[in-house]
Amino acid sequence: ELRICIDSILTCDSVYDLVEAFQRLQPKTEIRMSEEVLGGGWDALNDDRCDLVIGAEGAPPGPGFGIHPLGTVLFEFAVAAGHPLVELSMPLPMDAIRNYPTVVVADSSRHLPVRSSGLLDGRSRIVVPTIERKIEAQCKGLGVGYLPRHRITKELASGTLKVLTLGVPRPPVEISVAWRRGNPGKGLKWFVDNLRQMHFDPDSGLLVQK
Repeated sequence: ELRICIDSILTCDSVYDLVEAFQRLQPKTEIRMSEEVLGGGWDALNDDRCDLVIGAEGAPPGPGFGIHPLGTVLFEFAVAAGHPLVELSMPLPMDAIRNYPTVVVADSSRHLPVRSSGLLDGRSRIVVPTIERKIEAQCKGLGVGYLPRHRITKELASGTLKVLTLGVPRPPVEISVAWRRGNPGKGLKWFVDNLRQMHFDPDSGLLVQK
């Protein structure tokens, strides 16, 4: 069994490609995949609920972890096309945002301190479990917030979402592949070796290194 945790900030497309290639070599190994948010990946690795985290955000919670940097995630402040904020002049002052709910993804950590990211001081919050649900909520105009650039290219191209400029932009986030040092699993080593051949493109997501 190999337990792979994917951070919600990423899609599974490239990971599925790796799983398919691995299955051709080791068809009898069970792959167990899970999704975590913010510090939840580190929490799962720290608690031995997974063997590998793809897209771990920020620094590890302590020593004993192997890390391979993937790249930097960029965020855009995005709202539904018909949202009232679209009509205002840019850059938007922060007090204009406070009139509207913000959509927030909840950290899935069970034991480690909860992390927060890109929080805005809106009138209220709509808390959702994953980035995918956050994108859906903002496309429906239920609230506003930052979204990973690579996850909303189709919505921007179709005009469903609009990117607005804030006076204070959100800092980018570094993501990594992470695992526990000393894990002797051959399947884990195969995935780590292949993930080292990949990189994260802020516009396209996780890609094979060229």
